[in-house]
Amino acid sequence: MFKVLNLSNCLEWINIINEFPLELKSIYLTPQFFRLFNKINGGEVVCLLYTESSNKAIYPFYKSKIDTKYYDLNDEYYDIEGPYGYNGPIANTLDKIFLKKFSELVVEYFCKSNIVCEFIRFNPILENFKYALWMEPEFVFKNISIYLNQNYEEIWSKSYDKGTRKAIRKAQRSNLLFEFYFGKEVNESHIFDFRYIYESTLKRNNARDYYFFENSFYFNLFKIFPKSSLLLFVKYEHCPISTEIILFDKYIAYSYLGGTLKDYYSLCPNSFLRDETVKLLKSMGIHYNNLGGGSESIINYKRNFSLNCNQKFYIGKKIYNKFIYNKIVEQWEKRNPEKSLNFKNILLKYQYY
Repeated sequence: MFKVLNLSNCLEWINIINEFPLELKSIYLTPQFFRLFNKINGGEVVCLLYTESSNKAIYPFYKSKIDTKYYDLNDEYYDIEGPYGYNGPIANTLDKIFLKKFSELVVEYFCKSNIVCEFIRFNPILENFKYALWMEPEFVFKNISIYLNQNYEEIWSKSYDKGTRKAIRKAQRSNLLFEFYFGKEVNESHIFDFRYIYESTLKRNNARDYYFFENSFYFNLFKIFPKSSLLLFVKYEHCPISTEIILFDKYIAYSYLGGTLKDYYSLCPNSFLRDETVKLLKSMGIHYNNLGGGSESIINYKRNFSLNCNQKFYIGKKIYNKFIYNKIVEQWEKRNPEKSLNFKNILLKYQYY
């Protein structure tokens, strides 16, 4: 059975996810997460479902229309992408025959739906690139998670490096305070404090506009995930100086958005926040704290919290209609010559007008 679901029949989508083993579930694959980004991404939410006996596979994504206001096209064309976070398909089996059939049906749907191209950020813990037989995964960089299914003493002595332990001790001597709030406890003042720190960090790193969210985004996030989101703060003399939003299910907690005020780096608040987060998540019975990836310097910093971690982050790129894709990119390059070099490796470059 092959079905095309959307947010109007998301109950079936949820029920299928609930049937998956705990270690295959992810908050990023839920219709609730797609609903959170629905206004930002602006596309149609689609979830492809394929079942055969006890074997099940799903693939949720955004199907977004390529704007004819910017491009001269002779028909309606679309691209495929997930919301900000990890995405891609998931299946409860590695049976090659089942996955081959699933892949054939996915590609058939894309071709019938005028899909020009597709972009996936695969989940490094779930390693769900194994289920997308229709494309070749591309390694991008290492990805860091702290393994929480060991006792805290082992994490302290074997997972943290010497410099990290030293930084945490320094932070503790500075009388830093760790506070956490579940989504249902977050108020407007908390969001104001978070945004100030987070956006200061974005500006310092010259981040793209996409990563700046309105207040409504945060209110919706904590409303949609009242029991599976956390807002963390580190305070110094009652002033918030480091922060992070965590999204979690029973198996994985994802460090999603966060930042630290530069003036307080010397107090090592981020190291303190990570260590306190480990203690909190362990008390909740969660197996992994995924810290993500980033530039080489960021990955090296994160690796100091998980010396034995060897996860890899893969992306997937697939062009289904090369003629139309090249036509769109050619028009985009003529309008944006200054961006052509910086965006040359980005599949969906034409979205950046």
